[in-house]
Amino acid sequence: MCKAIGSYLLASAVVLGAVDTAYAQRQSPAFGVSSVTPPQTINITFGGFLPLSEGKRTEGDVLCYEIDGFFAGNCSFLDFDFNKFKSVTLGGEYLLPIGQNFEMSAGVSFSLPPTSTVPSRYTDLVADDPTTPIVEEEDIRQDLSLRLIPMSFTARWLPFGQSKSFQPYVGAGIGLVSWKYTESGEFVDLNANVFRDTFEDSGTKVGPVILAGARFAIESFVIGGEFRWQHAQADLDPNKFDYDPTLVSGPRLDLGGWTYQATFGVRFD
Repeated sequence: MCKAIGSYLLASAVVLGAVDTAYAQRQSPAFGVSSVTPPQTINITFGGFLPLSEGKRTEGDVLCYEIDGFFAGNCSFLDFDFNKFKSVTLGGEYLLPIGQNFEMSAGVSFSLPPTSTVPSRYTDLVADDPTTPIVEEEDIRQDLSLRLIPMSFTARWLPFGQSKSFQPYVGAGIGLVSWKYTESGEFVDLNANVFRDTFEDSGTKVGPVILAGARFAIESFVIGGEFRWQHAQADLDPNKFDYDPTLVSGPRLDLGGWTYQATFGVRFD
């Protein structure tokens, strides 16, 4: 994972560096560029990620599929609080100006903690405890975890230009989402036996990113706020979640959602 992130950021830096060199050698009058080149910016971002709500996730999504009653006719067998998949995010971003009204960016974001763990239990099944004088019933419990590491390469338009103190912007680009989904704990097999195990799948998916925000420039520093929407879907490997064919999880994992974040930047030439 570290190698993949490092390779992505290195490639982004090379591309942005090439664009910066070309821009320094030839300033195109098409953008109405002044004689002063806008500064570059290193951003630190801090905010929160909200996965798409139950009613807006892709059909067959593993999390919605397991929420009681979401897809009619399918067996809903795990009970958990969907809101617990929300997470705090921390990230970094490099912004390269292309004239006064455009800029390109490359960045990466991490969840805090790195993996969101959500407790769950079987909705309709319980385990008997034969060691007690009176047989008691206990919940069959698991932990669900989802890790997302989104990386992005975007272009932005600043309608007021970069020479103003107040700088609203909109942008779009490509996101690369590294993900890992895990179910770990107690499960029930075809013979109604309870056993402990861990089932997980992981991968990387590409999808669109759309963003909007505003910032205030104060000498060599900028501060602002931003929200962005990302979209990507992953297909889960059914062979990795084969604990009981009668209780099949959804075949997909929706990686989309909204990120709301504050931005703090340092500008330099």
